[in-house]
Amino acid sequence: MSVKTNAEGDTLLVQAMVLEMVGSMLITFLYLTQTEKDTKMSEDPAITTLIIAATYIAVVGYGEASGVATGTPYNPAVALGLFWAILFQSDIKDTKHIWVFFFFAYAGSMLAVLLFECVYKKAMAARQNV
Repeated sequence: MSVKTNAEGDTLLVQAMVLEMVGSMLITFLYLTQTEKDTKMSEDPAITTLIIAATYIAVVGYGEASGVATGTPYNPAVALGLFWAILFQSDIKDTKHIWVFFFFAYAGSMLAVLLFECVYKKAMAARQNV
């Protein structure tokens, strides 16, 4: 898990923060839509799993292709485990930017929960009432 630098040698921290938040938000939001009974796209468990897996693959693929960060899990639970593992088992120079992956994965997930609960569920309920 590392944040890259651009050609001028500047660390791409802001880009990594945004990338981590958006990636975590998308994964969490799609997971919430596929686990809530009223918002599922399909009742078939295979389709539900495919939607969640495809979202994760797309987010990780885009993140790696962006050239901003490498090795980020975009999953808050995995970020927590990696944060502590890297912190306690690595050299101090390897822990320079691990806070980005830890804090912004949770920030993106909280944003997804707010979006899901306050916007998406209300819109789905209004659509079903019509």
